[in-house]
Amino acid sequence: MQDRVVIRPAALEDARDIYEINRTSLGYAIGWDMLYSQFKKILGNPDHRVWIAQTEEGGVWGYVHACRYECLF
Repeated sequence: MQDRVVIRPAALEDARDIYEINRTSLGYAIGWDMLYSQFKKILGNPDHRVWIAQTEEGGVWGYVHACRYECLF
């Protein structure tokens, strides 16, 4: 039986899971304090969106971060 994936908006409580994904799967060497601070700031910014992919049981599989980008042209 396959796990169903649920996509939902991220919450501050997801910071630890995002930290672990960044560290173990993506190889980003960002410290916990910096990630938490940035994540908190991003969640409060209407130009940014973060979504979490998780199993129905709550296991986080991944995330996506999108933001408004304005070009000079």
